[in-house]
Amino acid sequence: MKNTATTDIQQSIESKLLRYQGISAKDATPKQMYEAVCLVVRDLLSQKRLNYKRDIRGKGYKQVYYMSMEFLMGRSLKNHLFNLGLTDQVSKAVENMGFKLDDLAELEPDAGLGNGGL
Repeated sequence: MKNTATTDIQQSIESKLLRYQGISAKDATPKQMYEAVCLVVRDLLSQKRLNYKRDIRGKGYKQVYYMSMEFLMGRSLKNHLFNLGLTDQVSKAVENMGFKLDDLAELEPDAGLGNGGL
């Protein structure tokens, strides 16, 4: 029996592939699959951010801003999935469509920030 979160994620990925690439999962290249997964993760993060901001405003909390001049971003897809607690579900969803999450994550360029730009 499939995990409902995995099924929902797979449907979301397939929807992104159809909407933005005009293809099905079986016809997708690794790059197209990577982009679809990123769009799904972006949507999940955006919704969580919206819910968080709504909650904070509703409670009247103050906000503190911190700016750092140096940071090491690295690659973010797997980091975001880990932080969302969705690594296993997304990994299973993309495997159901014939891809491996680790292979897709390797397509992400490193931002190269925090190392002096060299």
